Amino acid sequence: MLPEEDSVKGILLPYVQPWYDSIENPKKAQDQVLADLLPKYAETEYGQSHSAHKIRGISEYQSNFPIINYSALIPHLNAVRERSYKAFLSEPPQTWVMTRGSTGHSKVLPATQTHLKQIYSCGARAIINHALKNTTTKFS
Repeated sequence: MLPEEDSVKGILLPYVQPWYDSIENPKKAQDQVLADLLPKYAETEYGQSHSAHKIRGISEYQSNFPIINYSALIPHLNAVRERSYKAFLSEPPQTWVMTRGSTGHSKVLPATQTHLKQIYSCGARAIINHALKNTTTKFS
């Protein structure tokens, strides 16, 4: 016997509600993401070289962290591979992944446990959102 439809929605909705809230107020959500990321950046050599620990908002972040392309990342990624993940990451890479090359050649990037969890979480939220928004979905 399956749980009642309202009971299932009550279980699933808290998983997607933060996503819905971020869509309602994207600036607040983006400010929170930056606030969560900056202490992690400050743990890295790259972040320390850009004074991540002093940054208090998006304008300071934009001033301190230059826009760079993949070629500029290569020395940092090599340092992660050869010396220490702390050169560029706040946690060790779990694996290295290859991009599809949609903007040119394929690129190889590290994937941390946090990054992989975010990928899985986003996929799960998309499926849950579809189930909750699709009026033909029946949970019982």
